[in-house]
Amino acid sequence: MTFKDLNKNEPIVAPKPTSAGAGQILHRRHFLGTAAIGVAGLAAPMMGGIRPAMAVGAMGPKGGDFDEPFLDVRKFGARGDGRTDDTAAIRKAVAQAAAKGNKLVFPAGQFLVSSPIEVKAGDRGIWLAGAGQNVTYVITRQADASIFSFSGNVMALSDMTLMGSNTALSGALVTTQCATENITRCLFSTYYDAIHALGNVALIGDCSWQEPQSGDSNGIIVDGYAGGMLVNNAIMYVPNVTPNSGIKALECGALQISNSNIMRQNHDLLIAPPKGRGVFSVNAVNTFFDTATTGINISPQGGAVSRCSFAQCWASSHTKSGVYIGGSGLIDGIQFIGLQINFCHENGLSINAPAKNIMVEGGEGVHNGGAAINIGDSVTGVMINHFFAGSGFGGSGPDYGNDYGIVVGKGCDNYQIANCHLLGNRSGAMLDHSSSSAAKRIVVNNMV
Repeated sequence: MTFKDLNKNEPIVAPKPTSAGAGQILHRRHFLGTAAIGVAGLAAPMMGGIRPAMAVGAMGPKGGDFDEPFLDVRKFGARGDGRTDDTAAIRKAVAQAAAKGNKLVFPAGQFLVSSPIEVKAGDRGIWLAGAGQNVTYVITRQADASIFSFSGNVMALSDMTLMGSNTALSGALVTTQCATENITRCLFSTYYDAIHALGNVALIGDCSWQEPQSGDSNGIIVDGYAGGMLVNNAIMYVPNVTPNSGIKALECGALQISNSNIMRQNHDLLIAPPKGRGVFSVNAVNTFFDTATTGINISPQGGAVSRCSFAQCWASSHTKSGVYIGGSGLIDGIQFIGLQINFCHENGLSINAPAKNIMVEGGEGVHNGGAAINIGDSVTGVMINHFFAGSGFGGSGPDYGNDYGIVVGKGCDNYQIANCHLLGNRSGAMLDHSSSSAAKRIVVNNMV
């Protein structure tokens, strides 16, 4: 099987599958309009009084004057009183705002909707803006907890709370499939899925998530994005129901997660492209993936994962492993810089076939039930350097170490473990089951 790289349009060759459909090529969503728009341009709709139409760039806007600087949903009959069904009124307001490229304002209130609202952004784009989180609410009480479905050119959504039903069984509060998307300062509450993102270029910034309703729920499903998605300053904290994932990546050419706190999910970050699809160039920095079943789970389901980097991330306090790498398909090229993987019931970092070319530079793993780093059977191409995998970092004695610092499975080769601290573990510094030749296993300068 070949997987088309969403960044370079070049095929990446995966292990040959045994099932039908081996000749399929990874579907790539094409850029809508020109490809000149970058993530930097996404912030423009939110600056001052500029409307999305003013930031369209090469994809618009067309000539003509705006009738009003903004529209108010109340002028179309929306009440926002928490009792009236405002669906029809909001649909009318959205249709006019989309046609003219206006900003559509939702003032303080509780706007009830009884079915999904289609928002088709024209050449001038559309911006739906509330008066603030916990000030403007758009609420559905349906089992299908869908509120807005965006498509078309440029969309922006900001400054409101979107709330589903506590009986939600399906649907996403927001579904997006636009050329450029900007979702900022929103709160997503009581959801089955919060955001199902299928667009091209997107920014999700300064948003919060709370109260998912199912073990199948997801905060963000990333399902496209040849142009890239940036998730910044995200807060996902779930004290009650444990959902499937905070962020679930099925297909993407560039995904950046920064300065975020994602906690108490089943998998805080789940990278699981299905057969014939791929996730490339995930870059997570300064982010907590904490107190879940697994913090970072890279488990393609027949798809491809490549060129992913995690810098200064915390993946600790999990009921299984802090980071798990496995699944089926292609996993080639994952690096961790300054990774913190502590207090996990199983391993800090678990690397399993078919993964290859994994690099760990710096960081620490202490007080894990298994190993700080466990390299499973038949894994090739692992480099671990300057890693602390023993007793310390706030505690001392063998009870504060791991079972082993590092474990290497049978059939592993082409690995290097150097300059690591492996003292103070309960059963030993390192357990190496590999029988590879000295040329294919370099273990040097470690404190044991």
